[in-house]
Amino acid sequence: MFDQRGPRKASGDAIPTESANDERLAADLGDEGLERFRGQIRSEVLVVLFDYWRKLDRASSLPAPFRLRFRLAGTAVVDNRTGLTPRDPICWYLGEAEFREGLARPLHIYGSTTALGCPGYQRLAYASDHPRSTGIYHRLALPLSADGKRVSRLLAGFSGDA
Repeated sequence: MFDQRGPRKASGDAIPTESANDERLAADLGDEGLERFRGQIRSEVLVVLFDYWRKLDRASSLPAPFRLRFRLAGTAVVDNRTGLTPRDPICWYLGEAEFREGLARPLHIYGSTTALGCPGYQRLAYASDHPRSTGIYHRLALPLSADGKRVSRLLAGFSGDA
C-alpha cells in the first residue's frame, strides 16, 4: 500500500521510506497511530521528547514553504560537529551547514515532516569518519505550528546508542 505520505503496511503503519535507512513517518496522526509510531522509536531520550511533543498544540498536515534555520543546538551537538563548518550551526540554514552523512538524509526527514505535518524518525549509522562516535544514532523530527494550520517550526532531537 502507498499513499501521499509514502509506503504503508496493510495495517496502515509506516514502513521505512528507504531500504538503506531505518526511516519512518507517522502513518496516522490519531492517538492509536501516534502510539504505534512511538513504539518504533528506539531511543528512550527521544521517546521522552516525543511524549512532550504530544502534549503540545501541534500542526496540521498542510504543506508549507521549506527553509529551515537552526535556532538552538545543544553543546553535545556542537561538540560532535568538530571539523565541520560551521561547528555551531545556530542561525545557519539547513542547506548551508555541513553534515558528515551529507545533506540528503537530514533534508529528507525534515522536509517530509514539514510538508506532511507528521513526526519523522531515523535510525542511522554514524559516518565512518566521525571523530568521536561510532555505532547508531537516532534523529526525531516533530512538527510545530504557530497558527495551527501549517508547520512553522520543527522540534528535533538526537540520541546515540549507549
